[in-house]
Amino acid sequence: LLLLTVLAAVATLSLGRLGVPLHELPGAVLGGAEGKNHFVLNRLRGPRLVTGIGAGAALGLSGALFQSVTRNPLGSPDV
Repeated sequence: LLLLTVLAAVATLSLGRLGVPLHELPGAVLGGAEGKNHFVLNRLRGPRLVTGIGAGAALGLSGALFQSVTRNPLGSPDV
């Protein structure tokens, strides 16, 4: 599951209308990029990626907590 998340994150950062080549992605993420790649990764795609992963983790955690508190394996936080 973690590997799938990492692969999806790499795809999210590299694919799009303004594509960032895979060989430039590590340098761009670690701060070595300038210009278009820096703007696209640090201002557009990076925050969106972190927000999406955080929201998914929060929803998963809330579901797990709800099921453990109510001791109901079929319980969900939307009830």
